[in-house]
Amino acid sequence: DAIYDLQEQTQKPNTKPDIKHNQTQTNEIPVKPSKPPKPPKPPKPSTPPYVPTPTPTPTPTPTPTPTPKPIDFIEPNTDVYAVWFDYGGFVYPGTVLEKQTDSNKYRVQRKDLSHTYCFILREHIFLQSQRTRLDKLKPKSCALIQYPKDFRQCWRPAVVLKHEHSKIHVRFYDCIDEIFPDHESVIPIT
Repeated sequence: DAIYDLQEQTQKPNTKPDIKHNQTQTNEIPVKPSKPPKPPKPPKPSTPPYVPTPTPTPTPTPTPTPTPKPIDFIEPNTDVYAVWFDYGGFVYPGTVLEKQTDSNKYRVQRKDLSHTYCFILREHIFLQSQRTRLDKLKPKSCALIQYPKDFRQCWRPAVVLKHEHSKIHVRFYDCIDEIFPDHESVIPIT
């Protein structure tokens, strides 16, 4: 019926087709099962070209990875720079008095306040031998630099901004920019 209705409507000019929604038609389409692919043909025997066998190269023996060296022991009466967390976390000059037994802490006395001492971890103590000239550091390097115009004589973290002739521009942790001579002695930090 549906085909007949469609044929009739196509013969009538300027009429809209009357579509009936309540009728459905389904057809089954036969499907042939596909054949499995044919296996590939074996290659024809041929003589392989001569390929020289490379001589085995000796495998390099791995170099042992050096174990990190423990931080050196500091002798008593050694002048150092230490981070004093009880005093704003700034670095002050001091003297090692003794190493605490069964610990990696040292009793350090401040240079400017002889009655003030504290036990400080070895990682927070810097030796005089670690100091270097400011001009040896590249821009963006960090260092502990003696804070200018500070009566406490403390050292604070700063970053090197740029080198300009014999002057070095730095910015301290508190965003204060200062200019130092290139020969200024500093403690590089990472």
